[in-house]
Amino acid sequence: MAKGRQYTADEKLKVLEEARQPGTTVAEVLRRYGLEATTFYRWERQVKEAVREAFSAGAAARRGCEGPQDRAAEAGACTQEPGDLRRWWRRTWR
Repeated sequence: MAKGRQYTADEKLKVLEEARQPGTTVAEVLRRYGLEATTFYRWERQVKEAVREAFSAGAAARRGCEGPQDRAAEAGACTQEPGDLRRWWRRTWR
């Protein structure tokens, strides 16, 4: 994977997962793939945002929250606890 090319979602996930393996540093993986740190951390941020959205949607569906028109959603019952996501993320990527 060289600079200036488009990466597939699978390639991005592979890089992110490699960088979080025990005994591996982010810098080492960035050198191997010829990536800038800003690119890596942007991808990581995008994954976190996507996971947060997916968890929020899943939690809302389990509570029966249809969307913003739903009374429970308006009352704030359909929000994701940020602490739960942070704990999951630390276990998964560290």
